Amino acid sequence: MSNNIQTVNIPGKGEATITITGVTNAAYIQNVIVEVISSSSKSPQTGQFNGTGEDVPFKGHFSLTDVPLPATVKFTFSYSKDGGSTYFPAHGTEQKTEKIGPVINTYTVTSEDSEDNDDNDTVMELSIHSYQ
Repeated sequence: MSNNIQTVNIPGKGEATITITGVTNAAYIQNVIVEVISSSSKSPQTGQFNGTGEDVPFKGHFSLTDVPLPATVKFTFSYSKDGGSTYFPAHGTEQKTEKIGPVINTYTVTSEDSEDNDDNDTVMELSIHSYQ
């Protein structure tokens, strides 16, 4: 798997509400494509985030309800040095599990676009609220 892709596997049964938000911490334009693939879906549902700046939230959020579990959420990170004409794969990503509970799970997924290795050029928050 490429360094610019991070996949979160969501176990369980029943259904869930999946909500994704994010923040950019970079001078370069950050781009994130999110794909949610449920256990009963033949094609992913997708969302996209795009922005730049230090500690600047991406506009809006990506939220799906009644997603059959288990499911997979795939993040693909890229960045642009030239104002958005050309995008390059992020140099690396990291996934951290913040909280695993019986009903709510949260994850943080980050990317790195250059050599400073601060691993926070894009910070995505994934929240899963499962129900039967």
